[in-house]
Amino acid sequence: MMEREISTRIYTLCYWAVTPFREGDFRVYAVSTILNIWKNGSAVEEELEQRQTAIQSSLVEFLDEYPFGKNELNEKEGIILLMSIKKSYFI
Repeated sequence: MMEREISTRIYTLCYWAVTPFREGDFRVYAVSTILNIWKNGSAVEEELEQRQTAIQSSLVEFLDEYPFGKNELNEKEGIILLMSIKKSYFI
């Protein structure tokens, strides 16, 4: 996949996970699991590194763009998402 397409998909997943317009902490854990499965879904070492880099840069982009704390947007879910993703990276 092209990097921009990957970034768009990850942004959409993360937005869905932390949006204040839906309820349920399960969304955060579902997105974390999806990203972890995608990150580890290749047997080729080079592709694994590319996937990890794409996920990391997409998450940084999401954090830069998403207005946590403004207009009652869910900071709690954002923190849970990041902690869940961090945990899945080190397992």
